[in-house]
Amino acid sequence: MGAIEQANQEQLRASNPAISAFVAASAGSGKTKLLTDRLLRLMLAGTPPERILCLTYTKAAAAEMRIRLNRRLGEWVALPQEKLRAALQALDVVADAATLARARRLFAEVLDLPGGMRIETIHAFCQSLLRRFPLEARLSPHFTVADDEAAGLRLREAREQVLASPAARAAVEVLAAEIDELRFADLSGKFVQGAEKAFLDASAPARAALLQAALGAQDEDEDALLTALVSPPRESVLRDALNDVASRGNASGQKWAWPGLDWLALPRPERIATREVWAGICLTTAGEPRTLKGFCGKKLAAEEERIKAEFQREAERVLGLLDRLKLIRLLRINEALLDILAPVGLAERAGKRLASELSYGDLIAQTSELLIDPGAAWVLYKLDGGIEHLLLDEVQDTAPAQWDIANAIAAEFFAGEGAREARRSIFAVGDPKQSIFSFQGADLKSFDANRGAFRQAAQQAGQGWLDGALSVSFRSTAPVLELTDAVFAEGFARQGVVAPGERLRHGVARLGQAGEVALWPLSVAEEAQAAPDWQVLDEYQSAESAVAALARQLASYIEMRLTQPLPAKDRLARPGDFLILVRSRGAIVGAVTSELKARGIEVAGLDRMVLPQQPAVADMLALCDALLLPEDDLAFAQFLVSPLGGLSDDSLMELALGRPGSLLGALYARADERAEWQASKAYFEALRARADFDTPFALLSEALGALGGRPRRLARFAREPARPLG
Repeated sequence: MGAIEQANQEQLRASNPAISAFVAASAGSGKTKLLTDRLLRLMLAGTPPERILCLTYTKAAAAEMRIRLNRRLGEWVALPQEKLRAALQALDVVADAATLARARRLFAEVLDLPGGMRIETIHAFCQSLLRRFPLEARLSPHFTVADDEAAGLRLREAREQVLASPAARAAVEVLAAEIDELRFADLSGKFVQGAEKAFLDASAPARAALLQAALGAQDEDEDALLTALVSPPRESVLRDALNDVASRGNASGQKWAWPGLDWLALPRPERIATREVWAGICLTTAGEPRTLKGFCGKKLAAEEERIKAEFQREAERVLGLLDRLKLIRLLRINEALLDILAPVGLAERAGKRLASELSYGDLIAQTSELLIDPGAAWVLYKLDGGIEHLLLDEVQDTAPAQWDIANAIAAEFFAGEGAREARRSIFAVGDPKQSIFSFQGADLKSFDANRGAFRQAAQQAGQGWLDGALSVSFRSTAPVLELTDAVFAEGFARQGVVAPGERLRHGVARLGQAGEVALWPLSVAEEAQAAPDWQVLDEYQSAESAVAALARQLASYIEMRLTQPLPAKDRLARPGDFLILVRSRGAIVGAVTSELKARGIEVAGLDRMVLPQQPAVADMLALCDALLLPEDDLAFAQFLVSPLGGLSDDSLMELALGRPGSLLGALYARADERAEWQASKAYFEALRARADFDTPFALLSEALGALGGRPRRLARFAREPARPLG
């Protein structure tokens, strides 16, 4: 069986509307086509479009599915009978007269649906559900979804409010030595976004108990642990051993032993204050027991094993006590953190409640709570009566709270006697290998757990089930896929990607198409050669970073390939044939771009234009500010020195320095002294006379047109009397 035929068979099996399925779809294997095919086959099998719910991960994915679905349905309306029959047979659908007629009607049925097909993101679904049942969710019917800017401002205000309170002073003192302001701000945002309501509502002792249980910590006396740490049980034996090494050991041993003897001579309070000295005697900088290798020498050869055994025992004791002290320290830091973050979370939640706003996380949490709440069981009843088939996209990145929603929706799909009569199904597609670990709370463990739960429920209800897979790639050629399979074939790379006992294999749909994979060695920095002492170099000794070296290598490779033919296109390669993918927009992007431009190679797709930062746009915004509030001297000065105002810096300084009032007043008072001042005054008056009557677009169009010779309309405005400055 060829790869294309294999892919078609996999897609047909998974899109069968009579069964439920979980499908693992590798990248580029036709996942969106599979979802679209299943939607089409469900509707052709008689399912009303409004009884299908498809939850995707992003708005772009939802839009793509709608576009594909509408395009297919639109084509079916106008296709000749035989071509439509062939299209349905390609979907493994019996193309009888009734099915052909239904295929032609589906486009109109979908268009007539209020809001179209229910293909939406999980957040959009939650928002629509909460809008439908606001009272059951204990929400204001007029709630809004907070944008990122408003949410960030509210969180910042809540954080500053809590930090300024006297109750937070002790916690701040603990945290000040552990975390900086920026890291704390980032941490507070993540905490508020992911914190459970029950956790925020818990009392401080309850939160401390939960934290203690999570860390496996016990109530211990720190002072008692410190006293034990600086009080070795076999202190006299250890002192004798140190004396032996200090007097008869090697130089390295003597250097090690004398600080230990000095420390043992200290009283207990000073030992506690300098406890890191004793820790350094017993442990290495890596926190492991010292081996004392090479410390004793020939003179202590007979005593070496005894000395090593004594300090090995002491090192293990010190290590255990240090770990317990670190755990106490970690517990205190986290308690201090929660003492601040919990009030911040409560204040942020109160601000959202007051503004009747929900974050995206709140949409998920509120919907999950609504569907699970026994008091709102009729909400599930209403949903169950309206949804017969549930399709889930990108399930490898579905968070547990989102799985709770899917489970609640499909709870009655396979329950009771009606499950054997109704034709309801759940379909999920995703690939654990592509999971964005922990993104938005995603948990790969829930993938297998929910797949197993749905499989069991479907099979117990006597319905069909498929653990499917799409393994044929339509995106890459054979060399790329072979390398991918080889990388994950063995060793550490396959862990967490390939299940035990399985092997990663990608089928190739692009048979016979060229491809090549070249693995380059890592680029290393080139250090400048050290100059000999007292010698003037004839040439400058330059250094090259690893980033610059890689950029030069990439540019050289592209320059070389531009002189070679491109077999797939039967022509020479062009700059547009190359795509450089980077992990992030860091220094490598600028370095590669500079190298390519230096070699005269066209490069595109680097710069992201920030519109307000462009000089022309900034000048027009300054003009708008000046028109709205002429008394704003800064905005008016920006307008005057722009090409719109026409003044030079020197001319502006002569007008502005020593003026008794506003800059606008100075321009009006002294306009007759210079031609450019008179021109700027007339130009501003003309626009200001129309500011209350024209749209912003029309006004700015007039402003730009005036630069090209002052059209008659603008000249007419200049002759009209200006409004009073006051």
